[in-house]
Amino acid sequence: EIRNHKTQFLAAISPGSHLPSILLEIEFAHNVGISEIILETALPWSPQQSDRLTQALKSVINIADDITVTFALDCNPPQTWLRENPDDASTTSFRSSLYPSVGSKKWLDATTSRIQSLIESLKPQIEENRITGFILQGLENGQWVRTGATDTSVAHHNAFREWVTNQYP
Repeated sequence: EIRNHKTQFLAAISPGSHLPSILLEIEFAHNVGISEIILETALPWSPQQSDRLTQALKSVINIADDITVTFALDCNPPQTWLRENPDDASTTSFRSSLYPSVGSKKWLDATTSRIQSLIESLKPQIEENRITGFILQGLENGQWVRTGATDTSVAHHNAFREWVTNQYP
């Protein structure tokens, strides 16, 4: 029986998701003994996305008092950000999607700031132990890998130059 094992339920919330259907799936999972929910979602890059995520979280934890949530956050920026910041985008793409350059300080700073804001906004639920953790995902399929040719972006070159300078002064 599933109740005898540590089991988690993964629910993905994307911009076009139908939240009532996702909540019903989580309720069904809870009815069979699963109280640990992983909510896979994009890291909010706008106030509207933050509000939607907060509302989704409230709806999930209102299903039952013993439900806890771990967020699996896609840390990739929106495609519009990558087009507006071409020096910080990788020069290779995957399935016609752009990804940030792993050497981009601008992306790292923006992502760190958004994670800090998200954690601050969720502080009450964290302190109540309703949020149990965060899984940070990024690049292709959220696996922190990038396939294809070498990234020749400005950000990648600058990061490599800095690394070489620090390694071999």
